[in-house]
Amino acid sequence: MKGSLSRIETDIKEIKQDSKEIKIDIKETKEITKKGISIFSEVHKAISETNNEISGIKYLLKKKEINLNNYADYKELLLQIEKLDIDIQNKENEKKNLIDIFKGETDEKKLEYFNKNIVRINQELVNINSEKQSILNKSNEFKKIIEITWLNLIEQSPPNSNRLMTAKELFQKGDLKGADEILDESTLKDEYVLLQKTSEYVIKKKEILAREFIIKANLIFVQKLNENWFEISESFYIKANHLNENYENCFVYAYFLQKNERFIDAILWYEKAQVLTKNVYKEAEILNNLGVIHHDINEVAKAEYYFEEALKIRRKLAYDSQGLLPEIGMTLNNIGNLQRSQNEFVNSQSSYEEALAIYRNLARVDLQMYLPDVAMTLNNLAVLLSDQNNFERASSSYQEALAIYKELASANPQIHLPDVAMTLNNIGNLQRSQNKFIEALSSYEEALITYRELTKLKSQTYLPELATTLNNLAVLQSDQNDFERASSSYQEALNIRRELAKVNPQTYLPDVATTLTNLAILQRGQNDFENAAASYREALEIRRKLARENPQTYLPELATTLNNFAVLQSDQNDFERALFNYQEALIIRRELARVNPQAYLLDVATTLTNLAVLQRAQNDFENASSSYQEALDIRKDLAWENPQTYLPYVATTLNNLAVLQRAQNDFEKAFLSYQEALAIYRELARVNPQAYLPDVAMTLNNLAVLQSDQNDFEKALLSYQEALDIYRELVRVNPDVYQVYLAETLINLAIFHLYNVKYKDKSLGLAFHAFMNAFPYHQQVPKALHFCQQAIQIWQAWDEDLMKYIEENQEGE
Repeated sequence: MKGSLSRIETDIKEIKQDSKEIKIDIKETKEITKKGISIFSEVHKAISETNNEISGIKYLLKKKEINLNNYADYKELLLQIEKLDIDIQNKENEKKNLIDIFKGETDEKKLEYFNKNIVRINQELVNINSEKQSILNKSNEFKKIIEITWLNLIEQSPPNSNRLMTAKELFQKGDLKGADEILDESTLKDEYVLLQKTSEYVIKKKEILAREFIIKANLIFVQKLNENWFEISESFYIKANHLNENYENCFVYAYFLQKNERFIDAILWYEKAQVLTKNVYKEAEILNNLGVIHHDINEVAKAEYYFEEALKIRRKLAYDSQGLLPEIGMTLNNIGNLQRSQNEFVNSQSSYEEALAIYRNLARVDLQMYLPDVAMTLNNLAVLLSDQNNFERASSSYQEALAIYKELASANPQIHLPDVAMTLNNIGNLQRSQNKFIEALSSYEEALITYRELTKLKSQTYLPELATTLNNLAVLQSDQNDFERASSSYQEALNIRRELAKVNPQTYLPDVATTLTNLAILQRGQNDFENAAASYREALEIRRKLARENPQTYLPELATTLNNFAVLQSDQNDFERALFNYQEALIIRRELARVNPQAYLLDVATTLTNLAVLQRAQNDFENASSSYQEALDIRKDLAWENPQTYLPYVATTLNNLAVLQRAQNDFEKAFLSYQEALAIYRELARVNPQAYLPDVAMTLNNLAVLQSDQNDFEKALLSYQEALDIYRELVRVNPDVYQVYLAETLINLAIFHLYNVKYKDKSLGLAFHAFMNAFPYHQQVPKALHFCQQAIQIWQAWDEDLMKYIEENQEGE
């Protein structure tokens, strides 16, 4: 900036010298005048930019003037934390001593005593941490509104009223209730009515009262002391803007609307705020928030435009002021989220990694302030890596984020324990996707205990997170065939979300529909078709209503529900209704993919695949083949651009197509499809065996059936044997998930030795082991009961009695 001003001054001196030393004609005079005007224009622009930068820096400094450590009860809270930290250390020591004592112990009773005490200590540790969380959590929820409220309280133009001065003193001490009471509601309302009847000479008074209404609304929003807090807060924001519609009042109302998912109204008020400010720092903040809203309502092009504009301004401002680097990191994170939602994984990763580099550098200078941003970006990056099946790097990012949050929570649990719980929930999702069910259960339960404690203090704040974790836990329990607990978790999540939706339907009705859909999937898995249909119908009704009001946001979810409902109807042989729902879902998804192929083409392929299954069940082989082929073409195109994400979908479609081709006795094509699917799964399993070895075994099992049909018994036997070897290893690590799959291959091989390569002892032994693997799950998993029945039939085919054999050998077993 100094260089620019110096250059301008030199130009001015040159013009003056030219004027003194030479005689100039009119034309030359005009040229000099034009040059002078241009120079003064540059001076004015430079001064304007400098003022904007200074204004932005002052804005940041004001936000930092409020210190949460000054609140009256903070020291007492720290003392309580220190006591709880001592309790935690004692419990950790107790746990360590117990582990040392029982190290190498093999006696079952002693190990049972050991496990019981380890569980007790772990539960006590979780309870103590939860207690710490309940003490300090309020700061995290209050922070943003506290900053906005503080900016209003320290504003000196117009000067503060006595009420605001008193409220400011109480507020700065942490006495929110006292500040709230100072701004007496009846007094504010009376003055509001009075001011409506006054003339121009009381405009300043209107401005002061407007600020009081804003702060009153903020305090109600922060505290949420009764169930009508939203309506009351909104009424005060409206009154404040009616009195004085300036940038600050429009912005805080827009932010309130955004946080409560009144997106269209929020856009309107942000745009009003944008018109009312000339400060480029503030304009960038508005643009960033508009980008977030448009992303939330699936207006991708607009979201991208606003984020890019915000980033452009912030990069320009940061060129001269490093203080704006955090805002650049925030916008990069938002852009990364948008790109991830559009499956632009390479660009998304680049955005996250740039943001992460910024925050890491900032954290080197100010660790306490910027470490949370490092952890937040690591969380976002881990979600992306998980979407790409890069589980190892995702786990590493999550674990680093968790370590940071736990460190921050040890010093300030009130703010950061919710972040710990959120990261644990995300880690649980990752572990579940890797079939690490025990670890996932531990992560979910730790997050759940924390959220339950948080809801005791601020139920309105943390009930949504509690419901989300319950929903995720239910999915895990369902994956483990623990249907009773899964149903209980879904029902608790559903009850919470129904209650939240009564107060704020716009925000929470979509969550009600999500849990209903998940519950329906569980009910379908238990063959409880009647209740599953009822759950789907209610979810469908909600999503149709939401899609009518906001099609851009909710049409994708409507299509998902139609697709899932059709799967249920197909299971019930209600082919006509299933076909109708698949076709409606397909129409919606094709239209969405036309506008945004990157985000929705995969959904088109999913519905085509499901439709093909239905067509095959109706022996409509021609249309089924056409549907599979279109789905395969879509998935191959996507995999060409992003193999890591989409190759598994290609392999699944090839496997399904091969099943159809075999049913049509087109063995050659079926063989080629299985071979291509197997090659893909083998390569995926080479990089990530935990995720893809089950798919290798499944494809080998299917291929063996085909080879047997073709009398290629030697190769069929090799395929069966490799599938068995894989399943046995998987069962060793995770029996609850894979025993039924092992039973299926054992049954297929037993049938092979019954009809193809006759070998009685082998066939009987395989059928027996299939029965023993399937039987523990025969009441929960329909397929398991079927395999048990097949095992009995195989023994009968050999003129043997399986049940008698089991009974006679029960004691030995």
